[in-house]
Amino acid sequence: MVNVDGPFYGPLLSPFVFASPAKLHNSDFKMCVIEPEFGFVMASSLPARGTLYEEEEVMRAIGSVMPAIEVVDSRYEDWTEVGGLSLIADNACNAAWIHGQSKANWSQFEEFQSSYH
Repeated sequence: MVNVDGPFYGPLLSPFVFASPAKLHNSDFKMCVIEPEFGFVMASSLPARGTLYEEEEVMRAIGSVMPAIEVVDSRYEDWTEVGGLSLIADNACNAAWIHGQSKANWSQFEEFQSSYH
């Protein structure tokens, strides 16, 4: 959809991070796009290494999980055609991020037990 050959990312800038409940105005954005997401607070680092991390290693490194909503917006008129480097310069089309309450005992939820334990 955005003409990139892999994942791309941008930072979550403090002035555009909001705790739930938050009220944002549609008129502040060119696009009306939201993405439901999960936010993770890491309990330990996963430094770069020569082999991929196993799923269980990643799960143990997660300290808490929170529900989140990303508000997507772009400064480009035709944002689907500008390519990865321009999208990164556009802060990966991130205009705002709303997060819910963090849950430290996330692995106890039944939904995660079937895939994690």
